[in-house]
Formats: sequence, structure tokens, C-alpha cells
Amino acid sequence: MENKGLLHTDVIRQHTVPRFLLQHFAINTEKSKRGGQIFAFNKQTRRVMKMSVNDATVHKRFYNLREQPTTVSLESLLCLYEGRGASVIQRLISTKNIQGLSEEEKFNLAQFVTVQHLRSRGEYENQKHIAQGLYNALKSRGITSGEFEDYFSEERFEQNTKGNFLGQIANCDFEVAVLIDKEWLLFETTADKPFYISDNPVTLYNENKFSDRSNTGIALKGIQIYIPLSSTLMLAMVCPSLNDVLSEERKFIYKCIVNNIGGKDLKIFERLDFLKCLLDKRLVNIEEWRLTHLNNLQVWRAEQFIFSQKDDFEHIGKLLDECPELTCGPRSIVS
Repeated sequence: MENKGLLHTDVIRQHTVPRFLLQHFAINTEKSKRGGQIFAFNKQTRRVMKMSVNDATVHKRFYNLREQPTTVSLESLLCLYEGRGASVIQRLISTKNIQGLSEEEKFNLAQFVTVQHLRSRGEYENQKHIAQGLYNALKSRGITSGEFEDYFSEERFEQNTKGNFLGQIANCDFEVAVLIDKEWLLFETTADKPFYISDNPVTLYNENKFSDRSNTGIALKGIQIYIPLSSTLMLAMVCPSLNDVLSEERKFIYKCIVNNIGGKDLKIFERLDFLKCLLDKRLVNIEEWRLTHLNNLQVWRAEQFIFSQKDDFEHIGKLLDECPELTCGPRSIVS
């Protein structure tokens, strides 16, 4: 990444999700107020509260390598990427035209999404979890040394983990290139049925299963990557293989129409309209089941908070009852 010299800051309160993005989910009656407010559901306490956008996802010196504000920090660099991403996102919200983006705008948005994926507290906590799991697994096998024990010592473990975390954010050119090569779509819902956004808003989903690995790597076949841009607009970055499947389906429907196969019972014209929006306009008014699915992904990825323009979180409690592991963010398995 460029501008790596901007590694300093005097900012103490640092946001893991930019305020400009959360503002797009602010309560309608609160948007005119300074900063705005947003409904927040706490997965750990199951409480719902109104929270200021200025206070949401704030952590003390989170992007600093040490406790002092003037020590090495990514905060200034992150603000640079936020500014670039904000202008592209505002344009998408205004035009709803994903195909109108320039190459520079696509790069800036891919960079913003990549960094947002890597900068969350959930990602940091998962990296700590992986490092601790690796330590336990190696030690149980008798694989240890003085240098090994020193790296994982109580005095150094937190700083080493933070250093790896910040380094991953600052060196993500490969991940940006991967996202640029995805198929980009916009999903739209209505104001009365809004999208959630969480404190870990970049979600990953894949219907393919892999026997030897997780199925949510950003370069894996079939991966679907989502980030809500506003309460009514969602950006999807999906594997090109999914686009190929949909194109083949459209060709099949055309053949059915030409040969007078199907009809109203199969709803092929409704499906054709959907495919046209998906493949040509790249803007899709989503069905209720897809809205639920995308909002559930936000619940799954959230480390602690889910945010919404509306106080409508009733079904999250049921999800937590069914899946208690959702009380925190996802954790990788180390064996």
C-alpha cells in the first residue's frame, strides 16, 4: 500500500467501522442531529439501545502498535482510504449504477472493502484466537523453544498479535486485486425492511464445501462477499463462476420460450426478469428470504453489535438461542 509514511496519529478514539458508513443507517428522525443515532443490538447482553454514530465501534488507540498516541499507528492511513471509499459509496447510493464506476473508483472501493474486512475487532480477536490455538497445539506436541516461549509470553503476545494484525491491513494489495476481479452487483431493499450493519460488516458466504479448509476464503470458487452501503443498498462481490451459472440459466430459459416450454406455472418470465436485473443492470430488488439471509450474515459476523435504522431485532434472540456460538464473532479452528 502507498503512503505508508502516514504511520502516526494523536487520535485516541478510533472507529473500527467509519462514521460516514454508519451514518447511512442512522434513524431517520435523528439524521439531522449532529452525528445521528442508530439502534444497536448487543449480542452479549441481548439489550437494544440507541447509540450515537460517533460512539459506535469506538476503541481506544485500537490501530496503535503501542499505548502512546504518537507511536506507530494506522489511523491516518485508514482515514485516507475512508475518504476515497466514501465518495464512491455516496455515488452508488445516489445513482444505484454499479456499471458507471471508473477503474479508479473500482480500485478505491475494492481497497476500502478489503481494509474494512481486515480492520475489524472481530478479525483481531480471531487472530489472537488462532495464535493462542497454534501455541497450545505446538506445545502439546512438545514443539517449543526459548524464542517460541518468548514470542507467546504474557509481556509480548499482545504486541506481537497487534503487529501482525496491523501489518496485514497495511499490506493487502493481493486481496484488493482479488476483489477487483469479482462480479460486482447491488442489492436493494425497502426502507421498511432495512439491511443491518454490524461492527464486522464485510460478510462471506459460500455454498461450496471443501474437505480440507474453510470455504470462506476470498479467492475460493463460489465465494460471495457482501457489505451494506446504506439501510437499503448492499454491495455484492461474487465469484465469476456464479455469474456463469446464471448466464447458462438465462440461455436455457430463452430456449424454453422459443420452444413454448414452460408457461405461467413455472414463472419463467419472472425468473427471466430477475436474471436480467442481475446480469445486465446489476441492480436487484431482493426477495424477503434473501434479505433475511444477508441480515443473518451480519449477525454471524458481528463481534458484539448489530446496528439498524429500525428497532427490529426480535429474531436475533431466536438465532442466539439456536446457535449460542453466535454470541461472539466467528473463530477459526486450530487443530
